[in-house]
Amino acid sequence: MNDEMGMRARKASVILAASDSRTRDEALKNAASLILERKDLILAENEIDLENARSSGMSQAFLDRLLLNEQRLRSISEGILSIRELEDPLGKTISDEIRPNGIRIVKKTVPLGVIAVIFESRPNVSADSAALCIKSGNAVILRGGKEAILSNTAITGCIRDALSMSGLPSDCVQLIADTTRDSAVRLMHANDYIDVLIPRGGPGLIKAIKKEASVPVIETGAGTCQTYIDKDADPDMAMKIIVNAKTSRPSVCNALECLLVHEDIAQSFLPELYDVMSGYNVIIKGDEVSMKIIPSVLPAAQDDWGKEYDDLVMALRIVSSTDEAIAYIEQYGTHHSDCIVTENEEEALRFMDAVDSAAVYWTEENLDSEQRSGSPLRSSMPEVPLGSGNCVHTNTSFTEKDRSDDLSFFITILFLSEEYVVEHSLQILLPSASRKLCVSKLVCIFSKFFQIGVSVYYLLAYALAEA
Repeated sequence: MNDEMGMRARKASVILAASDSRTRDEALKNAASLILERKDLILAENEIDLENARSSGMSQAFLDRLLLNEQRLRSISEGILSIRELEDPLGKTISDEIRPNGIRIVKKTVPLGVIAVIFESRPNVSADSAALCIKSGNAVILRGGKEAILSNTAITGCIRDALSMSGLPSDCVQLIADTTRDSAVRLMHANDYIDVLIPRGGPGLIKAIKKEASVPVIETGAGTCQTYIDKDADPDMAMKIIVNAKTSRPSVCNALECLLVHEDIAQSFLPELYDVMSGYNVIIKGDEVSMKIIPSVLPAAQDDWGKEYDDLVMALRIVSSTDEAIAYIEQYGTHHSDCIVTENEEEALRFMDAVDSAAVYWTEENLDSEQRSGSPLRSSMPEVPLGSGNCVHTNTSFTEKDRSDDLSFFITILFLSEEYVVEHSLQILLPSASRKLCVSKLVCIFSKFFQIGVSVYYLLAYALAEA
């Protein structure tokens, strides 16, 4: 990141903000087409990135995050087209009132300006972030990890060309070619050019950016997700959920990391669980109680509780009650996504009321779990950790409060579908010097759309929150 790149982004953001929805949508359509037309180039560049990562000894989970193939490119293209179909988020009147002194105050949605995104190994993030920013009228500066630099360059090249084809500045989307730490640090302090910075990666990245950055930061959450199998759970459905949540994409932040099982069903449930998970090459690390039931389980160390494995490894703990499961999640969880599997409505509602996580899920047998257990949720909606059952969440807020020198906002994020409504609260931390960045501007970081058999909408800030 240098001043020239920042100035180009700022200049381009003014033109993009003044553009009409039809022009921006045309750019997105062209981008989706170019990604498919240039798939051979993108895949060839991705293969070089993969080979370099293998040579560096990167884990299989890391390689999976880095991997592109024709299906994933089609998904990227389809995602861009889905964003294109969204209603224009700009220029919407949020409120219009006349004060007692006669002054009329109108609040409308406007672009933020220039958004910076620092992310790690997933090349699809470059396309997702760029498309979302184009739709919402924001210029974006992308800074990906060195392992995906060739893939990111090929993808952003398609998007920049698509912008030019549509009469918009290609500098609406820029990729920082320098992948050294210095480039990221400079981006974190580019206060003259960056309106908001979004880190998209693991806890280490997020923590470092929160500590270092002087620009406003949208803090995203680390993913340590727990599932509690209650004594009144249907064992067959529970097994399907566990398999899907742990094995379909173990490298993503919404994968199952710790399984909590009620002691009343542990003796009957755990042996089958071990056999099934062994078939998927899942390593289970258990507490003392579970090791007595399944001697082959590896002993869990203290740092296994609350650990994000990003791999085919799962912690296992036996609990005596729903209250103990809630207490574990409060102590070791990251308030990301947690689930209870039970047919006991009273226990489910108590769990959902008590667990203070962004998304809380209850699954029960009387739903069509077969329909959702094949993992379309996993691949299409990054923040949903489970593949079966009914998703219900009651913990949301839209509040504003001071914390020391920071101003914290909580944005309510709403998932709308034909079958359920899920709300998600996301914390926004703004340095005290940036309090002028108000909620009325934040709400313009609008929606992303995915097809999972039903229609799901959520805010850009949340779309960028996958680790």
